Amino acid sequence: MILNQKYIKKRTVIAILITLVTLILLNKYWLIFKPMPVSMDIEGNGPCHLEVLLNKVSSDDFKNSKSASTFYNSKEKTNITLLVHRSRQPKRLRITLTNCKSSSPIILGNINLKQGKSKLKLNKFKTEGAITKIENEKLILKPISQTIRLNYTEEININASVKFDFLIFTIITILAYLIAYKLTDYLADFSTLKNKSRIDLIFIIIFFISLIMPALKISDDKYSARENRTLAEWKPLFMGNHEINYDFGKNFNDWFNDRFNFRDSFVGLFNFIVFEKGKNFDKGLFDSNTGFMYKINELKYLDENHVKEIFNILNQFDSWCKKHNIELYVLITPPKPKIYETNNSPILEHNKHRDFLNLIQDTKLSIAYPYKEMYHAKKDNFMFFKTEHHWTDDGAFIGYQVLMRLITKNHPDIKILNAKDFNYSYNNLVRGDFNRKYGHGSTIARLGLSNPAKYHDVNYRYYTHKDSRSLKQEIISQKYHLGKIFHYPQGANYRVIQLGTSQNENLTEFIPYTFRYVKRIRNNSVYGFSPEEQFKIMRYYEQEILEYKPDIIIFCITYDNIPDLENFFK
Repeated sequence: MILNQKYIKKRTVIAILITLVTLILLNKYWLIFKPMPVSMDIEGNGPCHLEVLLNKVSSDDFKNSKSASTFYNSKEKTNITLLVHRSRQPKRLRITLTNCKSSSPIILGNINLKQGKSKLKLNKFKTEGAITKIENEKLILKPISQTIRLNYTEEININASVKFDFLIFTIITILAYLIAYKLTDYLADFSTLKNKSRIDLIFIIIFFISLIMPALKISDDKYSARENRTLAEWKPLFMGNHEINYDFGKNFNDWFNDRFNFRDSFVGLFNFIVFEKGKNFDKGLFDSNTGFMYKINELKYLDENHVKEIFNILNQFDSWCKKHNIELYVLITPPKPKIYETNNSPILEHNKHRDFLNLIQDTKLSIAYPYKEMYHAKKDNFMFFKTEHHWTDDGAFIGYQVLMRLITKNHPDIKILNAKDFNYSYNNLVRGDFNRKYGHGSTIARLGLSNPAKYHDVNYRYYTHKDSRSLKQEIISQKYHLGKIFHYPQGANYRVIQLGTSQNENLTEFIPYTFRYVKRIRNNSVYGFSPEEQFKIMRYYEQEILEYKPDIIIFCITYDNIPDLENFFK
């Protein structure tokens, strides 16, 4: 009995030591560094882009720095706080102001980190692009360039705040201790019992690993682009004001189910099983002559009178844009069946499409319709994916060039990107939607064709801009609004809204590198929208457009989405 107690104590001590080592190794999951707040008072000069960079080493080289940015548009004094993520122990700071159009001064003051715990000395800033002076504890910058850089020359000594996640700490501690204790127990039994099966040990190790793996990384995302919905929020047991959350168990279950480790992989597997291996499929067409697949709504031709009605609606939108000093350009993606039909297998009625071309010629709208260019270019490159309705990067690039030739008639200062501006990669899978992930394609999933991999018998070309690291991107993920904000310092000095359907997604390889400020607003397949609501564009986006104050709106839609625009002003 005494011998057994000694063994139990020894196993307990070993289990505790293993638990402590596990907690130290996994500290990044329960000891979370908060973003570093950088605050300042700013006044004057109107609209400009403000960016803060924090460098982890005491050097003027900011290549591996962490940054945060925002748009500033005010002549009144205001306080701005930027949260720089993943900056634990910054040593140097840089402030960059771009798009400083006016020569009127910009006034900065009260520049500090971590809510004033580290207040920066104004005389330690080295300035580029502006004439500088200090008055009344304020840094006054008179721009001599559209880009102003302020480098703080003194080393900063401050650490980011740390959040102790008791929930994750408790989960890791309990599971680590149970696994360690059980392992030491089994190992002791193996040394005394000859017939003990090692299969039991393997099983118990796998069992406890399967318990701890989902809790190793808890996502803090608020929105799932793949599922197009808002994720469950954390609701504590004690809500404050002495109130108890009696639904804590259910709330915790919803929160954990939306955020556990490897969840995204499980969602992808679920989608594969449901959409690609299920039994309920949409109608469509697989053209065995060309190997291309089409959704049912891609196979309908447009009635001439209906198109005229839609163009009248777009003319109303154009008038609204002009009233607010905005230029409207409409980019229409040609119908995929019309690009890839053959003389032996016409898919869309030829006369109807010819009437559509004539209507485009007659309208006063600025419409880019790259049908002829894409039809001829299909001999050399794929304009659309075989297994999906989106155009490829090659197809979108041709659409981009046709659009830009239209825009540069009014703005010759804008540079149109060419093939030399990009690096290229090749992949036989499809990348066409918001999340920019590769897959089999949505059309093949809807048609329910078995063994989808066998239909990927080609390599598509993908574009990456050679200066892609300079592009800043922010995702908009809230109810009724799904989009992205881009800032590219080397782009033409215009504010652009890229409005429309998912055909815009492959255009985001080109348009954000052409203009300095681009906001992508997607109107279809957005969380919170019923099918009847998603094309009521003015109802949901009028205020957002007005607040952004764009110079240009690029409205990109598909040929088969044109009838949906009858809801534009409803």
